[in-house]
Amino acid sequence: MTHTITFDTFQQAQRLKEAGFTENQVKAQIENSKEQTTAINELINDNLATKQDIKELELATKRDIKELELATKHDINELAIATKRDIKELAVATKRDIKELAVANKHDIKELELKLESKITSMGYKTTIATGIMISASVGILSYLIKLP
Repeated sequence: MTHTITFDTFQQAQRLKEAGFTENQVKAQIENSKEQTTAINELINDNLATKQDIKELELATKRDIKELELATKHDINELAIATKRDIKELAVATKRDIKELAVANKHDIKELELKLESKITSMGYKTTIATGIMISASVGILSYLIKLP
């Protein structure tokens, strides 16, 4: 829908003539008024929205919002599926890591047990040798003391 501003050129010419304008001045003034009216009409029709324009924009906006809602719901569903898959993968990886750590810990504990047994055995030998030396020394001292008188 176009909007048009009009003016009565005959009425304007009559007023200008009554005001003392010459025929050339009247023609120039009317031509100037026509140009200004044309420019105003173009400006109005190019820049003002009609009720139909607003209605079409409203419908397009509602359609865009609906499309965004559907796209957002779709994205949320995809994200939920991906998140569940990632959680399952993480659970499997965590269980595997725990099993690997358990095996490594058992191995480390076995190594420590063997080292501890070795040290205990070594200490047992040293204790046996030290005890043997002390017994020998005690027997030697006792024999010496017994022979003394």
